[in-house]
Amino acid sequence: MRFGLGPSISKVAAVMRTFGIKFLKDNLKLFFDFKNTDLEHVGTGSLDFDDDDEQVIRTGITNTNFGKAITLTAWVTFNDVDGNRKGLFGSHYYENNEFSIHQHSGQDFNISITTKSGTVAQFNNITDAVDKWVHVAVVIDQNIGATRNVRCYANGADQGTTHTQSTGDIQCIKEVTIGMQSYTDTQTTGNCWNGKIAKVGFWTRALTQTEVQNIMFKSYSDLQGSEKTHLRNWWNLDDISSTTAPDSHGSDNGTLQGTSSIPTVKTIYGNGCPAKPRGADNSSSALADSIGSGSALFNGTSDKINCGLIPELQSQANLTITAWIKATNTGGTEPIFSCIKDDNEGIEFGLNGNRLRAILENGADFVGTAGTNTYSYSTGTGIGWAHAAMVFNGGGSDDAAKLKIYRDGVEESLTYSGTAPSTTDGELASETAFIGHEGVGTEQFFNGNIAQVGLWNRSLSQEEIQEVSQKQYSELTTSEKTNLVSWWALDSSLTGQNLSITLDSNNTATTTKSLENTSITHSTSKSTKITADALTQGKVYKIVFTKTNVNTSGFCNLAHKVMDPVPGGATAILNITSLSGTLTFFYRAAVSGRHLVLQSGGGGTQWSGTIDNISVEEYNGNPGELL
Repeated sequence: MRFGLGPSISKVAAVMRTFGIKFLKDNLKLFFDFKNTDLEHVGTGSLDFDDDDEQVIRTGITNTNFGKAITLTAWVTFNDVDGNRKGLFGSHYYENNEFSIHQHSGQDFNISITTKSGTVAQFNNITDAVDKWVHVAVVIDQNIGATRNVRCYANGADQGTTHTQSTGDIQCIKEVTIGMQSYTDTQTTGNCWNGKIAKVGFWTRALTQTEVQNIMFKSYSDLQGSEKTHLRNWWNLDDISSTTAPDSHGSDNGTLQGTSSIPTVKTIYGNGCPAKPRGADNSSSALADSIGSGSALFNGTSDKINCGLIPELQSQANLTITAWIKATNTGGTEPIFSCIKDDNEGIEFGLNGNRLRAILENGADFVGTAGTNTYSYSTGTGIGWAHAAMVFNGGGSDDAAKLKIYRDGVEESLTYSGTAPSTTDGELASETAFIGHEGVGTEQFFNGNIAQVGLWNRSLSQEEIQEVSQKQYSELTTSEKTNLVSWWALDSSLTGQNLSITLDSNNTATTTKSLENTSITHSTSKSTKITADALTQGKVYKIVFTKTNVNTSGFCNLAHKVMDPVPGGATAILNITSLSGTLTFFYRAAVSGRHLVLQSGGGGTQWSGTIDNISVEEYNGNPGELL
C-alpha cells in the first residue's frame, strides 16, 4: 500500500535550505447567492477634482521605500480630455524607481503607468466614454518576471497589460499625491485630475485579480482578514474634515489643496455611481469570497510538509480530515494527509487517479474509494478546486457507517475493502504526520495546491463538513472547534536561515525556554549548553541570536546533544561557521533528553567568535515544517 501527497516547499542546498514551497492565491473562492434587492452604493460619496483649479491631495508620504511590489485601487470618473496627462496617484519625480499612474494624454480613460526609466504601460478604453464610474487597479510587482511586472484591471477584468521596467525597490523621493501626476514645489498646470475619485487603497504587495474583485465593492470598514495584509493606506474620500482627507488605515491623512479652491465632497455620486451587486443582478466575481490568502503549491516530486508527532492520532475511535485541493492529473496516488507506521498501520487520505480514497490500517487494510470518477483535475486555468473530507467513526454498525468521504460537502458513494478497525492504530503517536507526502515503501507526493487542512479527533456531521468548507480558521464557531486538533491554513509561513514552517492556527502560542547561557564566546574546541532544559521530541523550536565572527576556520555548529550527566550523543542541526549577524533558525527535535548546544572545533586554527542575545521558543500545537 502506498501513501503520499505533495507541495512546493523548500530546496536543499549544501548547508542551508531555501524556502521554495509557493503560497499562492489561486482562485479558491466561494460564491454567495445574496437575496437582498435594496440598492446599496459603495460608500457615501467621492471627491470632485477640478483640473482648472489645479486641485490635489498631498498625502504627506515622502522619502519612503515601498519595497518591490505595490497595488493601487480606486473608483474614478473623468470629465474630458485635453491632451495632458491627468495624474491619479503617484510620486513620479524621475528619480530612482518612482511611479506615476495617470490618465494618458488625448485618450478616453486610457490609464498609463510611468516609472523612472520613462517606460509606460497602458490599458486602453476602460470606459467607452467619459463621465462614467470605473474601478481601476494597477499592480506593479518587481518579482514576477520581466514581461509581467505590471497588471491593470478595469472593473475587475484583466486588461492583458504586460510591461518591462527596471528592477529594484519602488520609492518615493518627493511626495505621493492623489489627483496629480507628480508634486514638486508647485502644482503642474494641466496635470491634475479632472473628475471624481473615491475609495483609494494602497498596498505594499501585489494583489491578485481575485483580491481586486473581492475588495472592489467595499469601503474600508468592509475589509477583512488578508484584505488588510500589507495595506498601507486607505482614503475613502467621502468623510472630509475641513481640508483633511482621513487615512482610515494609517496616519498619512491627506491635505486638500488648490490654487483657489480645494476638491469638494460629493455626497451623491451621480452618473451611474458604484452600487454593490444584488442577488438579482450580481456579478459573480464581485461576490466571490476568497478562503484564506492563498494555498501551498506542491511540485509532485519532492515537496512535503512535516507536521511532526501528533499524539491525538493514536487509538482514536473518531477522526475527521478536511482540506481544499486542486490537483494535477498524474494518474497516480496523491496523498493529502498521512501518518504511516508501516504497510499495516496508519492513516492516508488523498486521491487515487480521479477518485478520493481513504485508508485506515490497524492490523489490516481498510480502504474506502469513491465509486465513480468524481474529481475534476486542474488544467491550469483555475478550475479543479474541490473540498475533500474523510470521516472515521469506529463505532459504526457497518463499513458505510464507519468511513465516509465527502466532495464539496456531498457524500461520495464508496467501495470498501478490508476489515474496518474500531480505532486508529495505537502507535501513531510516535510517527510523523505529513501533508502532501507519504513515505512508506514507494514515496508518493501531491502535485497541485492544498489549503485549509483541518484535523479533528471526532466525527463531523455532513452539515458541519459543509459549514467548515466555507470558512478559514478565524471564522470557525466554538462548536466547530470542539475536538479540533490542528488547522493548517497553508497560506503563509515563517522563514528562518535553515527552513520555513507553517503554523497550526489552532495553537500558535509559544513557550519561552529557560537558557543556560544567553551569551557564548568560543575560541577553542568545546560544546556549550544553550537551553537549561532538554528539548522534547517532535516539538518545533525557534532559535534567534546575534553571531559575530573573529575568524571562520574550523567549524561552528548548532547541535542537539546530551549534556547531563555527562556529554553524549549529538545530532548536528546546522553548520553556521560562516554566518553572521542576527540569525533565525527553526528546529524540530529528533529525540527527547538532549539540549540545544553550540559546538566549535576543527584541526589547527579554531573558529572563534561570540553568540549573544540568544532566545529559544517552543511552538505549541503542531506546526508544519516545509521540506
